[in-house]
Amino acid sequence: MPIRKMTVGLFAAAALVSAAASLVGCSSQDGGAPAGSVSVEHAGSIGLDLQVGPGFILNSVSYTITGPAGFAKAGSIDVSHSTKISALIGGLPAGKGFTVTLSATAAGGVGSCSGSASFDIVARKTTPVTVNVTCHEAPRSGSVLINGQLNVCPVIDGVSASPAEVSVGGSITLGVAAHDTDAGPSALSYQWTASGGTLSSNTVASPTFTCTSPGSVKLNVAVSDGDPSAACADSSTLTVECSQDCSSFDSITAALGELTADCRGTVDPRDYVIAADGRIAPAFDSCPLDANDPQRSRMVRILQLLSVQHASDLPQVVECTAGRFKSLKDKFVARGIDQCPTWSNKKVLNPPTPDLIKQLSPLLPELIDEEPVTFKEPFVAPPELSALKIKSTYTVTPAAGANQRCGTPAQCAAACAEVFPGFVSPSIPGVALPDDMVMVDPDSWWDEELYDDMADPDPNNMNAAFYHQMGYVLPTPGQKYGAQARWNPCNAPGADGTTAPLVAGGGIVNSTLCQSEKCNFWAGGSASNPSYIKTKLQQWCVNYKDPTTCLSYCGTRPPPPAF
Repeated sequence: MPIRKMTVGLFAAAALVSAAASLVGCSSQDGGAPAGSVSVEHAGSIGLDLQVGPGFILNSVSYTITGPAGFAKAGSIDVSHSTKISALIGGLPAGKGFTVTLSATAAGGVGSCSGSASFDIVARKTTPVTVNVTCHEAPRSGSVLINGQLNVCPVIDGVSASPAEVSVGGSITLGVAAHDTDAGPSALSYQWTASGGTLSSNTVASPTFTCTSPGSVKLNVAVSDGDPSAACADSSTLTVECSQDCSSFDSITAALGELTADCRGTVDPRDYVIAADGRIAPAFDSCPLDANDPQRSRMVRILQLLSVQHASDLPQVVECTAGRFKSLKDKFVARGIDQCPTWSNKKVLNPPTPDLIKQLSPLLPELIDEEPVTFKEPFVAPPELSALKIKSTYTVTPAAGANQRCGTPAQCAAACAEVFPGFVSPSIPGVALPDDMVMVDPDSWWDEELYDDMADPDPNNMNAAFYHQMGYVLPTPGQKYGAQARWNPCNAPGADGTTAPLVAGGGIVNSTLCQSEKCNFWAGGSASNPSYIKTKLQQWCVNYKDPTTCLSYCGTRPPPPAF
């Protein structure tokens, strides 16, 4: 920037500090009266600025005067309305060796000015002083040194979840495979997040995920190699399913499979639909195998069994029957099986006999009628009770010309029956079944007539020590519902309503041989000290005027139905 010179005159012990310009500024002094101004004829127009250069404007200039004997004087000169730096500064003692220093900062900080000069003061004279003021602009531009650091970002090759679906409380092993070509700047790190459930760790490649509630869970994993840019990390998302643990409802779905085979002569998921209320309903109104049965007993038993979906004390019954059925039926339809095999030639394996029951009765804990008995330790059903487990076999025949897409006749029959969990059973170890035979495993209390070869419809009444182990065979609290005919074994209701009177809220059939069967139910307590009660089956109905909605119930009092 140009250097401006200021002519300074001193009059009568005063100094005139100036630079060549047309206006004079006014100064204020620290510790003294305002300095005198130059004569009026040196004044200029008001409103002008002191412009050193384009955009370089000074509004104020600071000065400092030092001299002999420690003299010092400082102040500022207002040049906002001036075209030069000029001021008459008085009150300076006569002497030699004075120095004046000027400094200023341009408006907006675009630059600064400074300069100094030496002078002497003679009494009653004005000493002009020329100060070389140098102004420097602030830098307007700079440079940058760019050093590029190369990094190959990591890549996720794949993610896994095994299995992809488990029941609530179950665990899924997760995994992520990734690579980083340049192995830097750091080792690969992992970050898992989940919309639900719990993770054993969220910073390892293969954590374990545990389901805590039913529903779909979205999992995300991000892989980073330490690059400071978040965009360098790779991520992937997968979804797993947490389903309700419905294993305790397998007895219901297995019984529906058996009743369907005995009614329709086949097991085909397309024979059932999900009704408007979200429950399973038959897509048929009659059973071909009921042709010679005026009471249509097979059709009635199917309707009765499906009424359990209204049991208010089974909060998951709809989800675990209709919900599972819908999901499994969708999978069946996707397989493209044209027609399911026919089922025939049913054979019951190892039916119980009175002698067998007498042998097993002493193995069960003795309970008192209608009184709770608390065990001192958890009851473990004796393995001998497996002798009461009744299985059946069916011969299955594929339809002529049908596109099965499912393997052997037995494999096709099993594929069609998958909508009824618990129905088709693995074969007995060591016993090979032919390709046209399946084994099934329904629970006995859903059978209305299990002991055809016995004089008493209920052999349990032959031995007071024996009763249905309904509360023992499933996780607490065990089974509660069964076939309606077990409450009334001698007069099962028909579809035309010609039955023995139904008793609202339960009841006991008064007959010497046809008494309601005995049962036991879990009545509370803990796993280490369970409590059981022995009683007789009662009747439970969705509508006590409609026998096709009735079942037997093991408990203190049947609960109201849920709609």
